[in-house]
Amino acid sequence: MTTRLVIVGTCGFPASRAKIYSMLDGAELQESFYNLLGKKTLENLANRPKNFHLTFKAWQATTHPYSSPTWKKMKEPPPGDKTKYGWLRCTKENLWALEKTVEQAKDAGAEVIVFQTPPNMPCNNEHLAEVRCFFEHAISIAGGSIAIAWEPRGEWLKAKDALKKVFDMGVLIVSDYLRTPPMFPESPIAYTRLHGLGESEVNYKYKYTDEDLRRLKNIIKNLESEKIYVMFNNVYMLDDATRFRNMLID
Repeated sequence: MTTRLVIVGTCGFPASRAKIYSMLDGAELQESFYNLLGKKTLENLANRPKNFHLTFKAWQATTHPYSSPTWKKMKEPPPGDKTKYGWLRCTKENLWALEKTVEQAKDAGAEVIVFQTPPNMPCNNEHLAEVRCFFEHAISIAGGSIAIAWEPRGEWLKAKDALKKVFDMGVLIVSDYLRTPPMFPESPIAYTRLHGLGESEVNYKYKYTDEDLRRLKNIIKNLESEKIYVMFNNVYMLDDATRFRNMLID
């Protein structure tokens, strides 16, 4: 573990940014999912401490269709045909939203952009072609300065052959390692988002036990990755992330 960089953080800022900067290694920005951010917000994020790692949750216009209830939180909807947005489709509208997302992530000095798709995204060969086209553009626009990651949900989580084709393009495949073991342990960069345990796909009210965290530590120990992002996304994320970070040090 000492030869690799393990970044432990939270999905969002559950306390003041100054406190999170002092307590953890990184954070995944969540504000960026709901709306495009203002210039001042991006500048403030870029001026964070140099040793703090920021990642960026992609704007929902690229991942979630117009019918998604999360669109109700969008202050300024994107232009054009709203039905052409979301689900990583390779439409001109979605590629416009992609360009805006990458531009903002660069302005914030983010290291990774995470595209989290909803469980209802169609899982078939036709849509795989759309996804691959979308990520070809994402990688091109990012220009190597930001890693591109995808957290598939629903049926896509079971489509390992399809995910391998996307992974081979250079896209990081994100999963909750305590629910879905790393599919590609050879990935140079690993990224896990932890949503709590239980029968449902997410259980934000779950508090991780020491046994859970030790299991997570063992999973990470067996990865070949040189850089590993461990992002907690539950009600107790700050406490759980701090405990896990201390466990890695011990």
